[in-house]
Amino acid sequence: MYSRCGCIRLARQVFEQMPKRSLVSWNSMIVGFALNGHAEEALEFFNLMRKEGFRPDGVSFTGALTACSHPPRREVGRCVECYSNMPMKPNEVVLGSLLAACRTHGDVGLAERLMKYLCEVDPGSDSNYVLLSNIYAAVGRWDGASKVRKKMKALGIHKKPGFSSIEMDGSIHEFVAGDKTHVETQNIYAMLDHLFLELRICGYVPEIEVGKSYEQD
Repeated sequence: MYSRCGCIRLARQVFEQMPKRSLVSWNSMIVGFALNGHAEEALEFFNLMRKEGFRPDGVSFTGALTACSHPPRREVGRCVECYSNMPMKPNEVVLGSLLAACRTHGDVGLAERLMKYLCEVDPGSDSNYVLLSNIYAAVGRWDGASKVRKKMKALGIHKKPGFSSIEMDGSIHEFVAGDKTHVETQNIYAMLDHLFLELRICGYVPEIEVGKSYEQD
């Protein structure tokens, strides 16, 4: 309960005072650390749990891999070790989590190795190709980004537009990037323009290099 409310320090105190710990209590701490941005502690507890003789289950690996999405750079290797020790064959979600960590730290070499596996388990996914292209672009490897996009074109894989949804008063409203078919399109874009202006006033500078690289193809 404490960890889900963001009180991870209190959650750890309760955990350390427990006379007997179960797999559930270990999982609660691993997931709690991961969801609250403490990647290092999540992976530390994952390894401690294994040393105590507990066998990780699906919840354990979910927590560890959530931590792998945004770990400190020194923790990426431990994420790979976690992936290597999984008792089940890693799927596209597992590999995609590690690929996202590569984007965070600009680890092109590891991203390229992971992409080879992703092409086997999820060959038609546009998101993996786009993420790899963005990794190349983020480190200035425009040739690599271009090759990825050309490969997507050759395979007939198209980048799907991003979307988000929100529920209000019992109704679900979905917003798709670049879409202008919504009945409230005019008001929506007017509000977006207003928000963007407010962001610029606050000093926000958009990252447009990746977007430019897509427009050039």
